Order: sequence, then C-alpha cells, then structure tokens
Amino acid sequence: MLLASLIEDFDRHGYEQEILYFHDGPIRHHVPKHITVRQVRGFFFRYDLLFFVRLYRMIKKSKPTVIHASLWAACLFGRLIACLCKVPIVCVSHAQPHYGGKFRTIIDRLTAFLTDHMIAVSPPIAHSLITMKLAHPAHLTIIPNGIDAPAFCRRAQEYQLSRSMLEIADTDFVIGSVGRLVPAKNYPLLIQAFSLLTSSYQQVRLIIVGTGPQEMLLRTQITSLNLEHRIHLITNNQFAFGYYALFDCFVYCSTIEWLSLALLEAMCSGIACIITTNDSDYPIGERAGNGITVTPYDPKAVADGVIRLMHDKELRVRLAEKSRYDSINKFNLNNMTNKYRSVFNNCAGVR
Repeated sequence: MLLASLIEDFDRHGYEQEILYFHDGPIRHHVPKHITVRQVRGFFFRYDLLFFVRLYRMIKKSKPTVIHASLWAACLFGRLIACLCKVPIVCVSHAQPHYGGKFRTIIDRLTAFLTDHMIAVSPPIAHSLITMKLAHPAHLTIIPNGIDAPAFCRRAQEYQLSRSMLEIADTDFVIGSVGRLVPAKNYPLLIQAFSLLTSSYQQVRLIIVGTGPQEMLLRTQITSLNLEHRIHLITNNQFAFGYYALFDCFVYCSTIEWLSLALLEAMCSGIACIITTNDSDYPIGERAGNGITVTPYDPKAVADGVIRLMHDKELRVRLAEKSRYDSINKFNLNNMTNKYRSVFNNCAGVR
C-alpha cells in the first residue's frame, strides 16, 4: 500500500492528482474519492494500439506537470507518452532490473534516456541501474520504503486474530511471512526450510499470507511434503494486518526485492526477522541489532536461523524491540514521502 500512502500524502499537501492504472487491485479502493481514478484498457489485448492511444489521450487531456510511473509497463509506456506530450517523468524501480529478463532489459536500455529521474528503493538496485546504463547518477535518487507506523498499528489491532482460530497452540513456535505469491518472494525456499525443522521440532508452524499465481505450486509442494496440517497458506489476505500478532518470527526470502512493506510491517509489529541476503549494507541484520541475515538460496541456513530464535528468547526479544524502534524512527513514512515530494518538485521544471 505504499502507493496509496504516497497518494494520500500528496493530497494532504495540496497536489492535484489523477490516477491511471492498467491492472486492478486493492490500492484503487484506498484512493480518496475526490481524486479521479481511471483504468486504461486495450481492445484485443491489454497493451494493444488502442491501449496506447487511450493512454496518450488521457495524459494529453490531463496536462500533468509531472508523471509518476511505478512498475515496468507503466514506466515503459509512461516514458514514451511523456516524451510525446513533453512532460517530465519520474520512474520508480522496486526490484533488480535484471529480474524481468533480457527482453525487458533491452527495452529499458533503448528507452532509458526518456526518463527525467529514477527512484530506486535501495542502494543495490541503484547500483544495478547505473552499471546497466539504465540511469545516470545525477538523475537517480535512493528512497527506501517507509511505513506509517501509527496507522498500521491501528489496523493491526482492529483485525488482530487469535491462534485458536487456526487451531495453533499458544506453546507452538510460529514462523510467518506475508506477501504476493510470486517467484520474487521465493516461498518454495521457505517451505523447504520449514520441512527441515519438522522432524526435530513438533511444535513449529508456518503461516504464509498472500495471493498470487504461485498458489497452486505452493499447495502442491506442501502436499508433497505432507505438511498440510503444519503450514497455513492464507489466500484471503484482506485482513493480513491481523496475522502479524500470531508470529514468533518473520522470514523474508526474497533476494530480488529489498525492504518490502511486509517486512516493515513485521518490524513495526515487534517481530524478530530473518532475511536472506549477502548484502553487507543491508539495513536489517545483527550488525544493526534488528534482525538476522542468512545465506540466500540455502534452506538449511534459513532453518538454522529459525532454530537460533527458537532457543534464544533473549535474542528474539532484543531483535524485536530494535526492529520496532527502527521501523518507527528510521523507516517511517514521513521520511519517504518528503523525499518523493522533493524529487517531483525538482522535476516540475525539467521541460
């Protein structure tokens, strides 16, 4: 919901906005009602010629001062139309640029010069954008994701669930993860790591909350490991806020993305977190005192991290307290939105 938070912040500061979207999703329902929201569609398929013409006409009619594009398709078509309409565009990169494959990388290289400013949500993504010649350092800003801690805590309290609803005992150790069921999240690794724990630890449970195209793949993996009664795959995540209270630790296995909103929500909930990364500058880890980092793509390393937290309650509590403190003071929403507004204000006079 980071985009929804940005929209609300811009609205509070008097920015006139119009939202154009390609794929429907929950964010649309969080946009203030006085802001115009329109879906852009093609006729024969999603991104056909009619789609492009419609998008061009909508932007031409709106006469925006700046275009903000997020996700790959929006950035690509936004660049082309921003050039035609002579409007500056700010594109946001949330994941490593090579994640989309060679074809997308080639397209990005051919159109990168049309971008007035790039925002990367992490230093590693920024480094990749520069080395792959997808952004110039002078026109690139790193803005980590942020969280509205008070608002999140209110929602979490409102939708808080109990372990009894999932038939989980108070004495069970619950591993949790929240996010889209997509390859970038690497949930098969988490499930494999969990399977290594089950033979030695009978009172351990795993909860995964999310929806996405990998749901059937994950259910098949869970069934093949005979873990249907120990892994809860929750696909009705309308009230995902309420599940954090059930977790004893949170595991984040993505190496494509960086500081996800779900990870920040876990930190804000006061949960000890395990992250798979080789990045020595990652802002969460034992060096920062707010989490544990383990080797990526290694299920045993993830399992060993969980075992550490299971056996060392003092460590778990200490990491949880520091992660909550950092989510409120270091990764707060105001820091993020202030930087976004600064970028947009600076870009307003580019062309």
